Amino acid sequence: MLASFFILGVAAGMKHERNRFEFAKDSSPALADEFLAKGDFDKALSLLHFSKSFEARVGWTDAELGKAYLAKGQSCLAQDFLESGLEWMIREKLSALDTFATTQNALAKATVQCAAVRRVPPIGVPK
Repeated sequence: MLASFFILGVAAGMKHERNRFEFAKDSSPALADEFLAKGDFDKALSLLHFSKSFEARVGWTDAELGKAYLAKGQSCLAQDFLESGLEWMIREKLSALDTFATTQNALAKATVQCAAVRRVPPIGVPK
């Protein structure tokens, strides 16, 4: 009898922890937006990488990571993530969304800034 209560307690605990984890996973992009707005880039990036680790095949988080890296001043990392996010949006036929346009604008900015850091003119940008 005691063993069955123990097993039920363990099962309930596991379910509770699984629900807490799912909530953390699902809410991390929204929390990251709040940290970005406050200028706390490291916390935002940490949450976005946490989110990305569970949805590696979805590029939505790539675009958000790119915007966060751009805000932090790491334009070359931003460029890579933004390109990946845009490729995913195009592949999934999401180019009509506002996020697509803002990601394109962020990519253009990241490309110019990254080229300045590397001191290489970006392709397609007049000198």
